Amino acid sequence: MRLATVLLYLLVLPLIMHSQRYAYKITNQGTTDKIVDLTSFDFFSEQRHLIDFINQKYHDEKYGEDYQRAWHFLIDYTWSSGLPLPDNIWKGNITLFLNSFGWGFCDTKAKILAKIWSDMGYESRVWNLEGHFVPEVLVNNKWLVFDPTYHVFYSIPSYGIAGVEELSAYTKSFDCIIDNDSPQNIWTKMMGGGKKTARYYRTTENNSICEVPSKTVVLPWFLFPANASLTFPIYPGFPLITENKEGSSVLKNYAALKLHIPSTWTGEFSLPLVCFALKAENASLEMNDKMYIFEKEALKTINHFNADNIFKINSNTSGIDLYFLINPLLFVHKLGNDPKPINFTDNNLVCEIVSLPISQRHQLLFLVDLNKRGLLRKIGLNLIYKTLKY
Repeated sequence: MRLATVLLYLLVLPLIMHSQRYAYKITNQGTTDKIVDLTSFDFFSEQRHLIDFINQKYHDEKYGEDYQRAWHFLIDYTWSSGLPLPDNIWKGNITLFLNSFGWGFCDTKAKILAKIWSDMGYESRVWNLEGHFVPEVLVNNKWLVFDPTYHVFYSIPSYGIAGVEELSAYTKSFDCIIDNDSPQNIWTKMMGGGKKTARYYRTTENNSICEVPSKTVVLPWFLFPANASLTFPIYPGFPLITENKEGSSVLKNYAALKLHIPSTWTGEFSLPLVCFALKAENASLEMNDKMYIFEKEALKTINHFNADNIFKINSNTSGIDLYFLINPLLFVHKLGNDPKPINFTDNNLVCEIVSLPISQRHQLLFLVDLNKRGLLRKIGLNLIYKTLKY
């Protein structure tokens, strides 16, 4: 299996080495600080904005119902970092998850989709299948599973789209009921229709409905200092050591927004994204009551992800760079071969398209995931799929 995986990457390497070259750089060229809404920079805001976006973007998709559009949307705007995302980090807030992460294991993606369905007015729930999590939505008194991790839903003959309990009782091979038209790559195709996934559903003694975190509010506004700039998405590549209940993990493939605070600016502000690193040469600042002092150029990473960040800059003679996690899938398709700047009604906010140095472009495995909408299937690797299938 390892040999097949190596061969797989060698086959697709020439097709995916075209890494993202561009990023947005937005500068407040005014002489005063400004209160700015993140949605001005193409981030998501509150639930109504998100639901309107889903229905407008996916109105002509083959999946015509809004709950199906939500599933399709989450497939397009999430990816896999290989790192879990505990509930206490994304805090039950859909827009925080979509803006600052976009990644997580199956439990996080299932809970996010369930919460979007709830915001659409549906009853929803999440099942723990003891090894895999899936969300269900109640439509016409029937529970339906739409799996945002494996990119599949299942249909039983004479019944239609099925839920967990129907799939658990169904005795035939899952190969007969997987929806092969759902967007997949080789991994999701293998897992969605594999015997291992079938066992998740059929070992009913371990299946249970799990709790979805309650919604919290994260306001989209922030103070944009005069002469400060935002550059995103960039891919710094320095390892993030994150602490969670399983211990420490290292994340190398991620996207970031860099906020540059010009020298001499001092004051207090917050940004509704997750800060993970600070860089300065001669400055001091507080973040959540913890003091960071820079007496020479240094980069300091933060091991505990937290979106409730209050920054207070006490001294600043060198300028400060703050790095925030962002979801690259919000921007990757807009920054293709011919990207366009974001237009603002405020003439003091200026957007330019900048070319990223090679060191700040995304890495191979990350790019494979960005192209998950059928890249491998399109180049005819069904043979490898059959070889690796459970």
